[in-house]
Amino acid sequence: MRSRPVLLLDVDGVILDNERWEKESARLGGPALASLLGGDPEVWAAHQERVWQEVWRRGSSEFRSDPGLRGLNLSRWWDRVEAEWIAQVCEVVGVEAPGTFEERVDVAERATIHILENTEGIFPGAAGAIEELSGRFEIHMASGNPSFVVETVLRRLDVRDRVGRPFGSDLVGFQKGDSRYYPAILEAVGAVPSRTIVVDDGEEPLAAARAAGLRTVKVGGAASDESDLAVGSLAELPDVIAEVVESTETETS
Repeated sequence: MRSRPVLLLDVDGVILDNERWEKESARLGGPALASLLGGDPEVWAAHQERVWQEVWRRGSSEFRSDPGLRGLNLSRWWDRVEAEWIAQVCEVVGVEAPGTFEERVDVAERATIHILENTEGIFPGAAGAIEELSGRFEIHMASGNPSFVVETVLRRLDVRDRVGRPFGSDLVGFQKGDSRYYPAILEAVGAVPSRTIVVDDGEEPLAAARAAGLRTVKVGGAASDESDLAVGSLAELPDVIAEVVESTETETS
């Protein structure tokens, strides 16, 4: 048995402040896209996040409903969504889109990385919490984002060396709402459910983790039937997580 329990951390709502994302995306994404493609930064800022949300929702709905798309490699699916975003927002803004699929994906990822590297929408104490928790847990990420987003956030916090696998849905091979998502991560890292703790802000992933036999910690909001513990923020977790660890050790002793 591994000496330390495994901790799986979400990104959105746990490290990144979802409520600030739209403003931060406009503030930083507008200038980034203008520098990459030309045009007025304020015009980009006014449209790019709205168009992204529309493209992402449509792509996610199509992925769930179309059996042909469900067989698509998720890394490739993310590329399709990112390329479509750039094509659509360029049309709205009135700027010529990059000519190839690969160029559109590259622009999308460079703009997203710029936002993440410069955003002020990171919860206070997140980096310190990961530093402290890494001494007691084997930490991996478990995000619905593509893995390049996870990698960028970890580098921004200067904690990349404290975390093992930067699992985004493209590396897992399943979207986060899929019942196979957490079992796939457990298999990849060689962990057992009873000694693995998922830290997330969403009810759906917490329910999926609980169904797979993992322990759960809810970040933000009140405790729920799907959580063994609830904390207001990731920064609070190091002081109270022993409660969940003790329960996993009791069950496996």
